[in-house]
Amino acid sequence: MSKTQTKKEIVFEGEITPNRLRKQVWSLAWPTIGEQCLNLLVGLSDVFFVGHLTSTAVNQLGYGSAEALTSAALATFFTWVSFVIFSAVSIPATTLVARAYGAHDIKHAAHIGRQALVVGLITGIIVGIILHFSASYLILAFGASGNVAQIGTIYLETAAFGLPLWALLTIGNACLRGSGDTRTPLLIMLLVNSINIVGSALLVNGTLGFPIMGIRGAAMAAATAWTVGGLAVAIRLYKAPRLGNIGALYIPFGVKLEAATILAMLRIGLPTLGEQLAFQFGIFFFARMVVGLGTTNYAAHNAIISIDSIAFLPGMGFGIAATVLVGQCLGANRPDLAKRYAITSYQLGLVFMTFMGITFVLFPQFFLSILVNDPNVIEAATNPLRIAGMFDPLLATVFIFIGVLRGAGDTRYPMYARIISSCGVRFILGYIFIELIGLSLYGARLAMGLDSVVLSIMVVWRFKSGRWQSAIKDEPEQLEESSLPQLAAIQSSANE
Repeated sequence: MSKTQTKKEIVFEGEITPNRLRKQVWSLAWPTIGEQCLNLLVGLSDVFFVGHLTSTAVNQLGYGSAEALTSAALATFFTWVSFVIFSAVSIPATTLVARAYGAHDIKHAAHIGRQALVVGLITGIIVGIILHFSASYLILAFGASGNVAQIGTIYLETAAFGLPLWALLTIGNACLRGSGDTRTPLLIMLLVNSINIVGSALLVNGTLGFPIMGIRGAAMAAATAWTVGGLAVAIRLYKAPRLGNIGALYIPFGVKLEAATILAMLRIGLPTLGEQLAFQFGIFFFARMVVGLGTTNYAAHNAIISIDSIAFLPGMGFGIAATVLVGQCLGANRPDLAKRYAITSYQLGLVFMTFMGITFVLFPQFFLSILVNDPNVIEAATNPLRIAGMFDPLLATVFIFIGVLRGAGDTRYPMYARIISSCGVRFILGYIFIELIGLSLYGARLAMGLDSVVLSIMVVWRFKSGRWQSAIKDEPEQLEESSLPQLAAIQSSANE
């Protein structure tokens, strides 16, 4: 490697200090945390606006905030199942792009990105059609009835129109992150969130002369925001062929699918899909038990989930940073450095999530009052939110070490672990605590917390075993250890 380096090719010289590791992890994590925050706000803004229906809106629509919150939560479950399906493409895209980028194979990284975009767009169209035409059956399968079932169906039917471009948005951003560019996805999600908030503000309660649309207005705002975001990432990739150092990622029209690349994505993506579906179906059956506690308790349960999701953001951000860094290090044949990045990511994420958990324990009503104006819902959620906050440090362990395993392509183990925890531990303990003992929401949060205990133990054991480092055995020939300019430039190459 030449001694003379460009600004974007800074070679590690001397010892790789802990401080340098922290800076590089943080340089990838903070835009990702911001992006995840904006992702969350798309959902929270819906919760806020439908949770604050005006008296005029209530009279015209025929339902109140509690019913609207419950129906939105039911419908949002299925839109998040869609996101889970998209993750079967986006996660392998991040992993494989990161590997190729770490090995300096920029042409192959671009090829992976193009293939992922085609598959993602096709998947989004299929999922959108299915959800639109089966919305009423899906909502009823959740145990909803009456007004809640009717307005939940309206939300899901409407939101389904935005799913094809949401898939493109999700996978395009994943490719960028794999190359080390985490700022562009942040900017795109800022646009998406702005559109969603403005749309919900105008349409839910009929502000500035717009019609009062209630739950339908919230769904229209979300679908519009996803559509604009998908177009934005496609245009950005097309206009900047070197964006994120993954080569010419053009809009995927006319791109032929290649069996070898698709199979490589499936080997990583299908277990990821299995893991996430296990998690979502665990939530599904668990939620059916909570629905039986009544509308107020179920609204409180979903308010807790929305608020506790704020604490998830650092864990998700550092988990994604770990995915990128581990993938790039293994692509450059540096498993020793991959392990150090993994541990550093965990240390930083643990600090952030512990802090957030403490704030939920100390100030639960403050956070609840931001989202909900129903005093009965706030009262029902206060102490269960404290319980949720106590388990947030364990969730940091789960998010970040699963991110490490994904970066290595080791996605089967998280799938098995998730099946045991979400479909086993959570459901069994939920049945005992809620149905048999009658602990209501307290029992629900305890079951979810103990689920996190089991899952965190399992992923830490896998990390310590070291088996994740050889999860992908058929990688192309790696570069020599001395050719490692990209790892030093992760935070500067695409984020400048």
